[in-house]
Amino acid sequence: MVQILNDQHPSNAHPLDPLSPVEIREAVGAVRAFLVSDHYAGKPVERPLFNSVSLREPSKYSVLRWSGLFSAKELNIAGASSAEEPVKRQADVSGR
Repeated sequence: MVQILNDQHPSNAHPLDPLSPVEIREAVGAVRAFLVSDHYAGKPVERPLFNSVSLREPSKYSVLRWSGLFSAKELNIAGASSAEEPVKRQADVSGR
């Protein structure tokens, strides 16, 4: 499962930096909330165990744009579909 993480990472930090403790708590909280929601159709899980919570790496184009080495226009020419979008922080959460 992936949760988009917003406003928990300093804007000047590198997009490939590991998740902060706040981002990890936010991702785990989102998964726990989903498991008790009406949208979850699986077997009820009282206390889920998480094997890992890690950064889902953003696209190469997003990182290149963030680095300032290429403009959005240059990346669009190269075929980047998301050159105008800000770098999104996402987490991959796995567990049982």
